[in-house]
Order: sequence, then C-alpha cells, then structure tokens
Amino acid sequence: ALASRTNQFLLAVHHALAIHPANTARVAAGRQPINVLTTKWPGVRREIPTFLQQVGLAGGAVTGTRLYRGLVKLLDMAQIDTRPGDDLAAHMTFSVDGARQLINDGAQFVHLHTKATDEAGHTKDPYAKRDVIEAIDTGLDGLLTLLDTAVVCVTGDHATPSSQSVLHTADPTPFVVAGAHVRADTVTRFGETFMHGGRFGRVAATDVLPVLLEAANRPAFFGHRPSAFNTLALPTDPAPFQFDR
Repeated sequence: ALASRTNQFLLAVHHALAIHPANTARVAAGRQPINVLTTKWPGVRREIPTFLQQVGLAGGAVTGTRLYRGLVKLLDMAQIDTRPGDDLAAHMTFSVDGARQLINDGAQFVHLHTKATDEAGHTKDPYAKRDVIEAIDTGLDGLLTLLDTAVVCVTGDHATPSSQSVLHTADPTPFVVAGAHVRADTVTRFGETFMHGGRFGRVAATDVLPVLLEAANRPAFFGHRPSAFNTLALPTDPAPFQFDR
C-alpha cells in the first residue's frame, strides 16, 4: 500500500512539473526538463523518542543543512544553525564556538557536521578534497580548548572517494578520540592509513556513542535500567519509576 501511494504521488509530481513554466522554458531552449522528484527512505511517520530519552543525555547540534536541521528538530535537540560560506576555516571556527556555546548552555552531547568534505569528494578532484580538508583542519584548533571539560571525537560518517565514478564506499574512516581520561596509543597522525595501528581497531557506527560514553565515564551497564527507556548513557536526571501500592 505504501509503495502504491508513493508511486501515485511521484506520478502526480511528474505531471505537475511537466507543465510548470520553468520546464516549458527549458524545453523551448532545447534543455532537458526537471520533472522527477527523487525520494529517499520513504516510510510511515511514527512517534520517535527524543535524543534525551534514547541516549540519556541532553543533546545539541551545530547544523549546516536542511537534513540535519530537520533531524535535530525531530529529536528535540538544542541547535545552532550555520550557513557555510567560501571561507571554510572561518566557518569551522564559528561552528566549534557554537559547540562550546551549546555545552555552556547545558548540552551534554554535541554533534557538529560539515558537508564540505563530502561535496569536495564528489568533484572527483583529489586536490580539491585535499584543499578542503586542509582548510577545515585549520578551523579545528578550538577543539583543544574543550578537552578539559569534554571528550572530543573527530571522524567521518562514510568514505567519499575523490576519484573513479563511485559516490560512497564502505571503507573505514579515521576515528580519533581525545579527552582527559582517554588512553593514548602510538598513532600520531590522522588518516586512513595511520588509523590501522590505533587501539580502537575498527569501530562500528553503532559502537561510536558507547565508546565516547565510556571515555566520559557515563556508560550504562548491560542490565542496568535506571529509567523507563533503555538508554546508552547513565541518565542525568532519570524519571522515577511508578509503583502501584
């Protein structure tokens, strides 16, 4: 039923776009019409627990795209929105300052995302990606000032090769964690090749939060149920259980 309704919607969108003045002008100029809506992960809207309910910590995010702004709103996380400009170093400095502000305002976990490296990879120009990474790197200095009060992790959500025709791959991305109580290893450089010698080994995406919570001394132990939700972290202010007397 869902697939049928989705198809009906996409056909209706196609017909509406086909007669849109913008497409009429494109066809008249000998250009291809833009008449298809691409869907991604369609499904049925269901109630989703907030970030605080699922993880046990007050969450915040520094966002720069509509996707993350919507996701953060859906999870009821505090948010500071940034709009990337041409100066990537300045934008990253501003974003790190935003993360610090969210922490000062009470956030116990902050997610900071940039799309610039992914977009650079899609150009299929390795030098373009190199330049973007170097620019962003200079804007990350502010992370060092957070190490006295926070656990800092730098990684990527997926690999985006800057050559060949493939968009994304399953290659592991570099993963570094720093903090007052994080054990050091022998790796001194950040990159795909160097990370093979790190003490974490290959970390699955589902294990990232547990690893960070362990470093922050906030892990929830197996079988430990301090609140109505089975949270990943020991919650700060768990709601008391209700008992029938």
